[in-house]
Amino acid sequence: MRRERIPLLFSLCALLAAGMGTYLQGEGGAEIEILDPELVTVTDTTFILTWRTNLPTDARVRYGTSPRCWEEVVRSAEEATRYHMVEVGGLSPGVTYFYEIESGGVTGRPTPLSPGVVQTLVPPPGPLRFRFATMNDMHVGEETAGLILLPPDIELCPGFSWPDPQTPYWRFMNEAAVAEINEAGVDFVVVKGDITAEARREEFVWAKEILDALTVPYYVLRGNHDRQGERLDDPFLEVFGLDRSFYTFDEQDYRMIALDSVEPRSGIGEISEAQFEWLAEVLDESRQKRVMIFLHHPVALQVVTPGMAVRQPDAARLLALLAPYDNIVGIFSGHTHRNQIRFAPASTGRAPLAETAATKEYPGGYTLYSVFEGGYMQSFYEVRCPECREWSETTRQECYGTLARNKLGTLHERNYV
Repeated sequence: MRRERIPLLFSLCALLAAGMGTYLQGEGGAEIEILDPELVTVTDTTFILTWRTNLPTDARVRYGTSPRCWEEVVRSAEEATRYHMVEVGGLSPGVTYFYEIESGGVTGRPTPLSPGVVQTLVPPPGPLRFRFATMNDMHVGEETAGLILLPPDIELCPGFSWPDPQTPYWRFMNEAAVAEINEAGVDFVVVKGDITAEARREEFVWAKEILDALTVPYYVLRGNHDRQGERLDDPFLEVFGLDRSFYTFDEQDYRMIALDSVEPRSGIGEISEAQFEWLAEVLDESRQKRVMIFLHHPVALQVVTPGMAVRQPDAARLLALLAPYDNIVGIFSGHTHRNQIRFAPASTGRAPLAETAATKEYPGGYTLYSVFEGGYMQSFYEVRCPECREWSETTRQECYGTLARNKLGTLHERNYV
């Protein structure tokens, strides 16, 4: 991204009279249109916007601390494209910024998902302790995204496929996430399940090849797509060299608990009796540590749609088991392909029950956590490679576009302290 300071005349609000619209005549008389702008990521020092245009063109963001009094502009370094992502950095924590996007001379209007104003996060108190990333729902080996069938074979929502079978979407989306996580300089990565599409051994091997490119340790969880099924062997354990599918690891004074929320045969959300017994011992031994819990299926107080979370009796039992402990700081899951936060005040206090969106399709990304002495900060990132941007915008239309806002979640559900 290239940053420019706007001349003094503009910083004195000369743009108030500009009155630029959403369309502009392009080459050959075609109109340029800005579509689906989204304010995706907010941290303490940055924010990131995405949008698409009907024709290939440039991208820029003007911003400042007063409405339409732009102080600087950031231009995308990419060549003309229809799929745009611009990151604005070097900001101050806890400050409200106003912005507008522009492509091909057209200024985008504020929308519910890109309101034209953003407040940067304020980090928790104390020094930064460590950072980590999460990915989930990689679906390695999948050929079609978003296809929903009702019995016997009634197509409820059509699926999407990438036109080049030699470069499948699951490969470039996950490889891009790994590359960006490496750039971010985290200390470890947690992969929260649905690593494969059909739990085939070759899919686990391909996934391991992708994840082995991480430059830090990574920890994998089983998802329903990774279930053992009726087979005698268990390629999830064997390929990743695990003795069992639930375990702990420590980072400084934090204990990370990885659970297996998958019933082995059916894949429904379930926590085994052996895990409950083991977890009771682990929690008792971890009273002097802060605890983060990771699993594939969300833990919900009420399950509206069967299969979307840990089954209700197990969820209630898990929350009851956690209730006596005041050192639980978060429960983190995937599975639903959406960004969402719930709370269970009677069981986990202010600790969020956080779901994060899929890596393999819209909104297509990963989540970074910065852990400070006094808490942690979460920020969701969409992957930025050119193919990734095109695929993300394509799969935004899954189920006729009706799921887009649900998958993206609110700004606070993606980015919070």
